[in-house]
Amino acid sequence: STVGGCRMIYALYIFNRTGSCIHFSEWHRTRPVPNAEQRDQEFKLMAGFLYSLKQFITTLSTKKENDSLICYKTNKYKLHYYETATGQRLAITTDLTVPDMRDELQKLYSAFFVEYVIKDPLYTPNTVISNPLFKENLDKWIKKLPAYATQPPYS
Repeated sequence: STVGGCRMIYALYIFNRTGSCIHFSEWHRTRPVPNAEQRDQEFKLMAGFLYSLKQFITTLSTKKENDSLICYKTNKYKLHYYETATGQRLAITTDLTVPDMRDELQKLYSAFFVEYVIKDPLYTPNTVISNPLFKENLDKWIKKLPAYATQPPYS
């Protein structure tokens, strides 16, 4: 939920086409994951959930062309989703008041992932992203988005 009407971005996940988490950032999460083992478990659960939800949507689709997962929401948060033509999957969790972030996820992919990861000659495809320029510039950009709150929910 929002604090004082502020919108919030909680976390960003980037998965490669095989479902491995290659980047994770968190900002306003109220329950940080305490250790690496639990974080890895969270990544596997999220990847499996996104895969299963996508399969479910495809199965229920009434059209010949597949419907796509754009976002879903619970009573506590909203998950926005974007999958690239090459199978990279980007998911961002926000509070319920944040409108559709598909355009932002597409921009994140083209302006940050492509520029700082794909074009990085030192990057090995499908591995964890370690480029500090990617992380730094992504963080600055996220913090300028209207959906980013300046006050964490527990302040």
